[in-house]
Amino acid sequence: MRPSEHVVAGSGLRSVEIGGVRQEISDILREAIWTGVLRPGQRLIENWLAGELDVSRPPLREAIRVLEQEGLIVSIPRRGSFVRTLTGQDISEIYTVRCALEGMAAELAMEASAADLDRLDQIVVQVEAWDGVSRAELREVVDRDLGFHRSLVNLSGNARLVAMWEQIAGQLRLALTLVDPAFFQPDYIELTHRPLVTAIRQRDRGEVQRLSRTLLDVGRNLKERWDSAILGTAFPVTEEEG
Repeated sequence: MRPSEHVVAGSGLRSVEIGGVRQEISDILREAIWTGVLRPGQRLIENWLAGELDVSRPPLREAIRVLEQEGLIVSIPRRGSFVRTLTGQDISEIYTVRCALEGMAAELAMEASAADLDRLDQIVVQVEAWDGVSRAELREVVDRDLGFHRSLVNLSGNARLVAMWEQIAGQLRLALTLVDPAFFQPDYIELTHRPLVTAIRQRDRGEVQRLSRTLLDVGRNLKERWDSAILGTAFPVTEEEG
């Protein structure tokens, strides 16, 4: 298969500017995976990517390793590197870890200042502004939703916890970008945002723990959509090539 057949609509990849080459390549490939320019199951051909991005192969390989560590790329010996195709089991595992990390973060955030919690409330206001989510709006919605949860995790003040959350954030964003927009309903927002901030502000540990565990229900909902093919993928999943 020719390299051009591995990329959607004239590649859609922008070339790399001079500077932090590995980081910029990582950013470009990560965004291409999130937006579907590089599709789940798609093989990454180094020669073609290096030419398209106008970079040498060593920093490209380093960037691929970065995304492999983030779980967005899978490397198979003697076959090559592929964009990860998430499964229902992946979704279940991601949300189990997410629930544990965000639950700990929420408890630690009870020690945050009133000013920090006010800023978190401002993010909630932006999230609550959603009034139905279309496919075109989905990417912005996902960014806002994860922005809230990232801010919450950062309020923990625990650098290692933040690092572990960031390790699954890329896969989480990929899953949410592919989900049927109907997934983002008012009850989802109600369960996972303002009540949690209120409980943190009141330092109600029991309520914080209870609300944090609702992420497991959210994960089960997402997994069911995935497994039952209700999931409206933004782009088709291709088979891994030999």
